Amino acid sequence: MLAAAARTCELSGLSDDARSCYTLLITKFKETPEAQQAEGVVRRLQLKGKTLEFTGPTIDGGDLNIASYKGKMVVIVFWATHARPFIDQLPKLTATMKKYEKYATVVGVNLDADEGAVEAFVEETKLTWPQIFSPNRALRGWNSPLAVHYGINTLPTIWLVDPNGIVTDTSINAENLETRLREVYLPFLKATAKPAGGAN
Repeated sequence: MLAAAARTCELSGLSDDARSCYTLLITKFKETPEAQQAEGVVRRLQLKGKTLEFTGPTIDGGDLNIASYKGKMVVIVFWATHARPFIDQLPKLTATMKKYEKYATVVGVNLDADEGAVEAFVEETKLTWPQIFSPNRALRGWNSPLAVHYGINTLPTIWLVDPNGIVTDTSINAENLETRLREVYLPFLKATAKPAGGAN
């Protein structure tokens, strides 16, 4: 019941209430699978305003560290080829990111199990994002270390990280992404602008 209440609060945008329910679940039922998942969710709910440490292997055999994107906004998308809400949001998401590609980049965290399905989907949809995807089949899908660590339970889950590497949102959707990109980048732009009459 606590897990259901926490999830309902989370889906309703009541982050503080959700965190309270999840914390109680962890405290009272520590050894249960629900409590273990709740630990990740609480970690995610506490991310806002913090520097994000985020690394993982990419599907092309490389390694990704979000620190390498400092100076640009980063949109992190947890997704899977079978997640209908993600597929529905993808056209709007890609259109927005194309518009803001000078200022922002996307990092995908794929939660499929089948590498072939991911590659086919990426080719079909012409996705150019780097994709975090484990070479170890046991660490794919919902067992993805990043998904477990941050209690990811909805796809897509979309985060926004500012140019300084600080998490500004962990519950964005394709519809409000452009608004949030503007809100996050404008203060950064003003803060880094050269004073009037300064050197070019």
